[in-house]
Amino acid sequence: MTNLVVRRHPAAQVFLSRAQGFLARREAENVLMLGVASSATEAEHALTVDRGGVCVMAALQSGANLILSRGQPAAIEALVKQLSADTSSLPGVIGPARTTESFLESWHARTGHETRFQMHSRVHELTEVIPLRRPPGVFRRAAMSDVESLAGWADALNV
Repeated sequence: MTNLVVRRHPAAQVFLSRAQGFLARREAENVLMLGVASSATEAEHALTVDRGGVCVMAALQSGANLILSRGQPAAIEALVKQLSADTSSLPGVIGPARTTESFLESWHARTGHETRFQMHSRVHELTEVIPLRRPPGVFRRAAMSDVESLAGWADALNV
């Protein structure tokens, strides 16, 4: 098995150029990290974990909290090892629940410091659009006989 390599990137844009393909494969799940990386000018921590030259996990901190992508236990451990050499505290961590929980356990075991799962969130992804059925009838120009109905609708809609 190929060894894991943790790479520290000097800027969010450099990080994004390395991690974007990996993050885009689970775009809905990684949209926060993709958005932060694309708009950040600086990042306190911008790391990728590579196996055989391929990104297998990413972590970014450009604000208060560290954002994690999904990662396997060995990648999480490698990331914790690198981060614990760089810093002694993290205010909070955001990411997929299992990855974040594993990261927090490993972080506490390695550093003795506790940090918290900063935000529980859900990911919703649209995968299919079902076209609406058109109602029966046809468009027509409004007539004077429609004024009462149209006035009621305009009042109800605050038009």
